[in-house]
Amino acid sequence: MFPTRVKADNQVFNDDINRLLKMKEMWKVAGRVKPVALDVETINDGSFVTPPLRNAPPVQAPAEASADNTATNGAGPSKAAASGTLRDQRELSVKDNLDLFVDR
Repeated sequence: MFPTRVKADNQVFNDDINRLLKMKEMWKVAGRVKPVALDVETINDGSFVTPPLRNAPPVQAPAEASADNTATNGAGPSKAAASGTLRDQRELSVKDNLDLFVDR
């Protein structure tokens, strides 16, 4: 059986997401992307299939933004992260995130 914390996580990341997915009208709003429920057991045993990257339509930039300062702070990849030299800046898999979140 799951430890108490994992049960709570399952409630939030699986049960609640599945409940929200049943609310069909919520997902008809332009720009909303349906979430994917996470199942701890399938993530741990490696059978969870990560969905393809889904992007919401871009948000309009505020009118007062200057033309030469349109990039959001931190929007571009840093040289260290792009080269993969810093362990704390690497891209994590769903399993890696779960392991960090549950703090095994």
